[in-house]
Amino acid sequence: MGKTEIAVEYAHSHRADFDAVLWVNGASEEKLNAGFRDIAVKLGLQDETDPRDDPIATREIVKAWLSKPVRVQYPGPQEQEPDVKWLLVFDNADDPDLLTDFWPHDRVGSILVTSRNPLKLSLKEFLERYDKDAKSFQELPVPGLTKDQTIASTWNIESLPSPARALLRVLSVLDPDAIPEDILTTGVSGVDLEHYPKTEKEYIDAREELLKSSLVSWNRDLGFLKIHRLVQDVVREKMSLDELRAAYNAAVTLVSAVWPFLDDSNLNKVDRMRKVQRCLPQVAALKAVLQEKTPSVLQPDIKISALLNETSWYYILQPSGYGLHDGEEFAVLSERVLDSFAGEKDEEHWTKLLADSYRYQGITGTYKNSQAAVTNCKKWLSVLVDRIEKYGDQADVKTLPIAYNEIGMALMRVPDLEEAKKSWIMSCETLEKVTDPGELVFPFPWVHRALVAAYYSEDLDSAESLIAPILKKREEKLGVDDTTTIETGLILAFMGNIRRLQGKADEAYEFRKRAVSVLKVTCGENSVQASMAYYRLAVDEFERGGFEKSCSLLAKCASFYGEIPWYKPEAARSAWKHGRALQAMGGSENQVEARKLLDEAMRLRHELVPDDGRPEPELVDDDWDRLVYYFFR
Repeated sequence: MGKTEIAVEYAHSHRADFDAVLWVNGASEEKLNAGFRDIAVKLGLQDETDPRDDPIATREIVKAWLSKPVRVQYPGPQEQEPDVKWLLVFDNADDPDLLTDFWPHDRVGSILVTSRNPLKLSLKEFLERYDKDAKSFQELPVPGLTKDQTIASTWNIESLPSPARALLRVLSVLDPDAIPEDILTTGVSGVDLEHYPKTEKEYIDAREELLKSSLVSWNRDLGFLKIHRLVQDVVREKMSLDELRAAYNAAVTLVSAVWPFLDDSNLNKVDRMRKVQRCLPQVAALKAVLQEKTPSVLQPDIKISALLNETSWYYILQPSGYGLHDGEEFAVLSERVLDSFAGEKDEEHWTKLLADSYRYQGITGTYKNSQAAVTNCKKWLSVLVDRIEKYGDQADVKTLPIAYNEIGMALMRVPDLEEAKKSWIMSCETLEKVTDPGELVFPFPWVHRALVAAYYSEDLDSAESLIAPILKKREEKLGVDDTTTIETGLILAFMGNIRRLQGKADEAYEFRKRAVSVLKVTCGENSVQASMAYYRLAVDEFERGGFEKSCSLLAKCASFYGEIPWYKPEAARSAWKHGRALQAMGGSENQVEARKLLDEAMRLRHELVPDDGRPEPELVDDDWDRLVYYFFR
């Protein structure tokens, strides 16, 4: 009996001892986030249709319930019920460090963790010894699998019927923990893999063969297959390169058939995001195989580039700052796939994928302060212009001003203020041509021009004339403090900044309170956008004598920025202001904590501007603001 089976048996046999049994796959952070999201929905802590997707907030909501569980969720105050007992199972938690952020505090329940105990042999050594002494190795049980699973059943693949063998090969390149069966069956008409089951009967028969051989397990209720990682490794090792390529491309085709690709109709749909999250583990598994074999060797179907691009965009939109790193990895790998294509190809499709890859590399580079941001954004623009000339695709025409906008943002990392302004003016002029009458214009190039006018030229009248009409039109069409998109919340925050520079402190304060309330909904409480708004409101509270409120907001900033390297300027600034707020509150404990925060702020500052030798007491808000990228000030 394997570890998961033992955990299942324990939960089943002790079900009368618990009011709630909660099961989470602990194999990766993504799966932990998904598990906690499911728990939040099932416990009634979150609405499944909630448009927000903030894994950090969801995690903390679930942990709070685990610390103070209640039996029924209903509107209004609820009292803790000490007799509510729960069991939380972290399954497949091979990396204990991943559990740190998900471990409940002051728990009143029970936790069960399962982890693999792998063979003390590398796969290469394992196969070499098997080849030398096949008979004895065939009789050995495999740790972690069921009692009927021996080495022989693990790789006795050639004796399987052809459809079962083809299905197993596809399973070997997908996520081992849960492969939804609709992924394996929906897009079969496009699969070019010999003997892969194309009908429902063929699929059921093939699945039955794998189940009889104990090579996979089947969750009938949830409709997914599970395969041991060792089985996957052996199956892939036994395939020739041509066989692996065929199985890999079949898997890419199957995942592509159910992936909800972006278009104008589903851009902000909650249902689309749920479907993306369901498919993400499969794309992550395909990415891992591709990185191991390399695109030039594996020569995958070009459809994997589209999946990598789409996943990149998903991670860019994640509120957690580390999503930018994942987004960049997927976009870079997409370009490597495209570069590996030689000879004949559909040039129009190929250039569309290349443009998207450059786009996402440029965006992640801008937010991470990468040297390559400007280069990738300009490559994106170049491909777009070429495609418009060759194909006249209206989607490219509408994307062109977005590219000019992103180039301007990338140029501000240099910084090259004059070239950035030229790019934003181009964006505005192009948007005015392509935006349909009555539709709201994409606001950001006007917003950027307003910010640089305010921050760098102190031309506050021009700044207001650029941004105030944008906000007015949005309020007329969408209502005050609209929460359907992220644009309104950001515009409110920036209006607050302009009002403060104009000396209108009370108006600035009101704008910032509105910005916080909107951005918490549209971007999530733990997001770079909300953290920016928290900081600006914290400064206002500080100036109004609300030092405790200021500290509370700044603690939220620190929680988000953490040690993410590209948010070091923001982390330094918030630590400094937090230290100053604690100093202002007085008290010996506050003074000790303030000193720690101020020392940390200065340490970070010296890393950012080593030539600035001024001591901390001489520094003011503007000195810290200038460290921060203009868009996050």
